[in-house]
Amino acid sequence: IEAVTAGFMEVEVLEKKRTLVREGVQVYVRVRCTIRPERADTLLRRLAETSSVQQNALAKSQQRLQQDQARLTEEVEKLKGQLAHSEAGAKDRLTLDVAIRQRRLEARELREKANQTRQDFETDRAVEVELLSAAIALDPLYGEAWYDRGVEYWAFERYKLAVRDLSEALRLGGTFPSDPRYLRGKAFVKAGQPKEGIEDLTLCLMLCKDLSVAAKINIYESLGGAHFYLEQFDQAIMDYTEIIDRLFPLYCPVPCRRPYSADTYYRDRGFAYFQVNKLPLAIGDFTEAIQRARTDPLSIDQDVETSSLFFRVFAYARVDKKHEAIADLNTMKGQCQSLEHRRRNKSGLLDEICTLPP
Repeated sequence: IEAVTAGFMEVEVLEKKRTLVREGVQVYVRVRCTIRPERADTLLRRLAETSSVQQNALAKSQQRLQQDQARLTEEVEKLKGQLAHSEAGAKDRLTLDVAIRQRRLEARELREKANQTRQDFETDRAVEVELLSAAIALDPLYGEAWYDRGVEYWAFERYKLAVRDLSEALRLGGTFPSDPRYLRGKAFVKAGQPKEGIEDLTLCLMLCKDLSVAAKINIYESLGGAHFYLEQFDQAIMDYTEIIDRLFPLYCPVPCRRPYSADTYYRDRGFAYFQVNKLPLAIGDFTEAIQRARTDPLSIDQDVETSSLFFRVFAYARVDKKHEAIADLNTMKGQCQSLEHRRRNKSGLLDEICTLPP
């Protein structure tokens, strides 16, 4: 992500497919990468700013897990020593206590193995879900394991399962890399529960004081989608404006290449303006989205450009700018001649346009 953001590497997705595997999803993606050596300085500067923070967070998480294991191992051995010198009644209680703590220790060992699996890109990610499920079975009160599995379900786009696990993590408590409400709120929105998502994400903005700029952008993007779904278009406009005017300039102070050029935020705000009949503002946002989407000829797909053109046609027609509307339609018709352009368009809008007469 940092390499693409800095313009050091351009990525084109050639093929992608998903396959259900046990409790997860196996994802296959084939890409073409183009390296821009002249942008190396920008990449190194960005990596220097972020890598130390990520490494520290990972090291702290690993350290906490190892300390937890060491403490539980010591407690189990101590209880075994007490068990050897106990009377019958006390021995039964200690036997149960040893068994419980032993299961907790095994659960933490499984979670550590899952963490190691996450760092091995050649291992099937479904294995990590299985390891975390086994850890939860051993210790149902292990909040961190519920959290980790919720994160995995989110990555596999199994949003209802992610909501369930993150809710359990929040109930049980524990030491988490971030507030479970952050990811649970986004999962609620993806699962078609926008009201619950808005509640979680708004609370997260209020309570989470260490959110990165990227995390805030993600939150406001999810809030914008949730408010749009609920037809609260003015609030959606405010959400996207927060990203465009305040957050994105902090995240990417120099011109960014797609998919980090903010084109989607302009397009989505244009949709909201269109819904409240603020047509000149909608046209302005669609135009900006189109220009930004065209800055990279190897952009991942053409959905932003196509959908912005498509809805700008209607906006132009409503303000009686028929010549501009016809020009946009002709532009889209011209794209029909480009098989490469049509292949990268995922929305299906362009296929509909291609069937229209001149």
